[in-house]
Amino acid sequence: MADTQEALPTEITVGGRTYEILSLHEENEKFVVVHAMVERAKKLRAHNDEKERKHLLADQHEIHVLCQDEVFLFTDDQPDNPEYAYHIHCIRCRRGPGWATWSTNRIWLDVELSDRYKVLRRIT
Repeated sequence: MADTQEALPTEITVGGRTYEILSLHEENEKFVVVHAMVERAKKLRAHNDEKERKHLLADQHEIHVLCQDEVFLFTDDQPDNPEYAYHIHCIRCRRGPGWATWSTNRIWLDVELSDRYKVLRRIT
């Protein structure tokens, strides 16, 4: 029997900008601490900020439906509030019957994350 499940796209175009979808996990890693992900994102030139996050949210209807199980990290987007100095922002999809919406969340820098957490590297 053939596998009919579609694969996560490797690129998405949102609001006229094209992004490559990248994992920050190395071979055989199940979890990675967020502060290590920040360093890896910098090396990959996928260290996005608040402007990119807001751009994606503004045109979220263009984010591919297969991305709805992923969480996109914005590793250069730390909250201004000192209370959240040890966080970064991410966007994730929330779904219900007949609807889906992307929203911003914060993640602690010392939390370990699975491979569903990705970064986006802007191509165009």
